[in-house]
Amino acid sequence: MIDEITVMGSQSLSSLRHDLVEAEDSVYAIFNSLNNDDDYDIICKNETRIGSQILYRVCKARLYREAVAEATEDYADGNAYHGVMLNAQQHNEILREKMRALAAENPQFVEALRKRLELQKAFESKHERRFQ
Repeated sequence: MIDEITVMGSQSLSSLRHDLVEAEDSVYAIFNSLNNDDDYDIICKNETRIGSQILYRVCKARLYREAVAEATEDYADGNAYHGVMLNAQQHNEILREKMRALAAENPQFVEALRKRLELQKAFESKHERRFQ
């Protein structure tokens, strides 16, 4: 007599998306705990784009979010808009370098990055096959 039968099927697109979000949360939680500069901590939020009601997951460094909020306030107050971050390129490079350095020192971070990349590829592949 068979006690249990396990049927393995392919993961649904929504299940893959859920796993990808969890993997991304894990990557950023590890990064944020290891990173010694809170300005570069990554914060993920569900946001809408202008003219849309659709929520999108957006992950950005704290300093970028604060710069956007400040620029929006300045613009609303009637001040000249000087751009969200004139030196965004420099901050992006600093963030990439912080991630590279932490990956070189921390196998747990590397494994979280690997898992996220693997899930991203699986999600994109399934999405492409489904919506060709």
